[in-house]
Amino acid sequence: SSRPVGYTNAKSLLEGIKEVFRMVIDKIALALAIIGALNWGSIGLFQFDIVAWAFGGQGAAVSRVIYTIVALAGIWCISLFFRDREELLEHRDSNH
Repeated sequence: SSRPVGYTNAKSLLEGIKEVFRMVIDKIALALAIIGALNWGSIGLFQFDIVAWAFGGQGAAVSRVIYTIVALAGIWCISLFFRDREELLEHRDSNH
């Protein structure tokens, strides 16, 4: 074989690390999206922006950073809709 000894193990270790990293990012993104949803619910029901109240108004730099991070988390969560399909296709392709 032309592969170095341990190549397969290193590759599977790297895949495992990538999977754990993705799972952690998924959970963080989901938690941030939930926080954002609760803030939007507070705005809708009570006309009270929790982030703006806690961090000095909507225009404050900290509030804007938080809004941006929550938006990025929401964008990341879009990938969750397609993840199961991708994993099923990869599994199907590896069996053929």
